[in-house]
Amino acid sequence: MKIRLAVIGVESSITQAMRAFNKYKEIEIFPHVLEEATEIGQLLKTYDRDVDMWLFTEQLAYRTALHVSKTPHRLFCLSSTESSLLLTLSDLLVHKTISAGELSFDSYTRDELLSAFSELHVRDAPIHIVPDAGTYEEWANYHRSSWLEGTTKAAITGSAFVYNRLQQSAVPVFLLKPTEASIDNMAKLIIQAWEALRLTDAQIAVQIFEVAPPSSLIDGDLSTDYWLNMELSTTRKWHTYAKHVQGSVRNVNSGIVIIYTTRGMMSELTNHFSLIPDLPEIRGSDKEDLTCGIGIGITVHEAELAAGLALRHAREYGKGSWMVILEDKSITGPLGRTDQLTYSYSSSQLDKISNRSALSVSTLGKLDSILKKRGTDEINANELAQFMQILPRSARRILIQLETAGYAKVVGEEAPHPRGRPRKKYQIQLR
Repeated sequence: MKIRLAVIGVESSITQAMRAFNKYKEIEIFPHVLEEATEIGQLLKTYDRDVDMWLFTEQLAYRTALHVSKTPHRLFCLSSTESSLLLTLSDLLVHKTISAGELSFDSYTRDELLSAFSELHVRDAPIHIVPDAGTYEEWANYHRSSWLEGTTKAAITGSAFVYNRLQQSAVPVFLLKPTEASIDNMAKLIIQAWEALRLTDAQIAVQIFEVAPPSSLIDGDLSTDYWLNMELSTTRKWHTYAKHVQGSVRNVNSGIVIIYTTRGMMSELTNHFSLIPDLPEIRGSDKEDLTCGIGIGITVHEAELAAGLALRHAREYGKGSWMVILEDKSITGPLGRTDQLTYSYSSSQLDKISNRSALSVSTLGKLDSILKKRGTDEINANELAQFMQILPRSARRILIQLETAGYAKVVGEEAPHPRGRPRKKYQIQLR
């Protein structure tokens, strides 16, 4: 089975990659010439199921993809190496009337440039480097402005987009390209990553469904024929679903059904553990009739335990919620909701805080994930209660316990209403 590899970039870099990858018979290339980085999100969404791995030849396009992709481990970037930079710099410094301090750079960090300068025995030269964040146009504008102001005499870029824009503006510019050796190493890395991914997808996945009783039991026909027909219909539905996920089904009792399949199938079914799939074969008229815990493990026993724990967490969010516990002890869910979180219930750092605060590692992991999602280390009890789906008084207790243990401090108060009780704003320090 060949690795379906999408190569995304400008035509020249795609051609270079395809030429180098030709000797790897296990890789099949799907080229896509990129016009603008804004295409990335739609590109990933459209072709996600048609390719196995993605290789970007443009750094900014790769960074954009990392932000929007649900599977960043399938993304790779083919960029110019430090050896490319050294070769270009040494050629310029030896044969051109230009110094290192008269060049502007992108695609490299300040430390990488300092290292290259040191290799070439360049001392105390100013470094003109494009700010790390930004668009291709902003990168090109930085180079262009530096040249127009007389600060620099030329630009060195790792982006073909930027190179083309600067050439159009008559700015002296040099394009750094990946070496054949670096492309060869990338091909080997992609093959290794694919083999590891296949092993991961083969892990065991267990789904435990908690099925709400049908509403027809309230005022429906409760004859023996009714029960028999309902049981036969339900059995057919679950076997159809098990066939759909290439797994097997086990009925524990009338309210619990267990499905055994693989991680790869569950990942595909839930769009990489982000959505609840629309499954008419097992859903009734009420979309909240199935609560589900998914467990991933190396062994069946490990996956079953994880699925049971995931179901317990799903119950906290109400009927119809789905939660997932992966083999690395991370919890994701509730799937398909804006308040979906990913957190851990196994962490040496959080274990230490748990011992001092008497809060569970799961609660601490959830809090840590909430703070990261909000992009701030400050939160009040009402906000925490909303995210954790708990009562405000329970959230206040969590914050007070953290404050007592030295992992939180009050940094202000907010009055939600002129006559309302001020809400304490806490700064959390879990790291």
